[in-house]
Amino acid sequence: MKIKGTKFSLPRAKFYLAGVGIAALLWVIITLIFNFLTVEDVGPTPKIPEKSKEADIQLKKIHYTSTDDKGVKEWELEALSANYFQDEELIEFENVKVIFYSKKGKVFTLRGDNGILNIKTRDIQLSGNVIGTSNDGYRFQTESLVYKADKHQARTDDKVFLEGPYFDLEGWGMIMDVEREKVSLLNEVRAVEKKRSSREDRG
Repeated sequence: MKIKGTKFSLPRAKFYLAGVGIAALLWVIITLIFNFLTVEDVGPTPKIPEKSKEADIQLKKIHYTSTDDKGVKEWELEALSANYFQDEELIEFENVKVIFYSKKGKVFTLRGDNGILNIKTRDIQLSGNVIGTSNDGYRFQTESLVYKADKHQARTDDKVFLEGPYFDLEGWGMIMDVEREKVSLLNEVRAVEKKRSSREDRG
C-alpha cells in the first residue's frame, strides 16, 4: 500500500500511552497512518449551483431517505426546515443531520448549520460548524463538506480536527469514504498527544 501526496509531520510531539511498549506504540502509529492517511485522487471538490433568492416551496421538520437500486438504505437526512427550488433542482436545509450507512455496517453521522441537496445527482453540501461522528468512536470537525453520491465519498478542503481513541489529529483537507469505511486527512497532518482522563491518572 502506498501513501501518495500526504504530508505527515509530528513537530515536537511527545506520545505517551500508559502500559504500552515501544513495539506496540509503533504498531499504533503504523495502523493510524494506513487507516486514516491513505489518499486517492478523487478529483476536485464538486460544486453545486447556487440557489435562487426565492423558494418555490418551504417546509418544516424534514426527513428524507435515499436508497440504492435494490432498495437498500444508503443515507437519511433530517432538518429543521427546507426550501425547495424547482428550476435548480435544489433543496436548502437549516440545522441538518445526515446519516450514512456503509454496506459493512459502519455508520457515519454528519451535522451542519446549513445544507444543500442536489435532487438530480443526490450530492449534498454541508456548511457551518460541520461535525462528523462514527459508531466506532471517531469524531471530526470542519467548516464545509461536500458528499459526492456517485463515489460515496465526502470531501472538504478546509481545516479538519479529528479525534480518535488514542490521538487527536489536525490537517487540511479530508476524504470520508463510506464504502471503504475510511477517513483520510490530506495535507499538513499533525498528531497531538491524547490527554488521559483523571481516572487513568489515578491508575
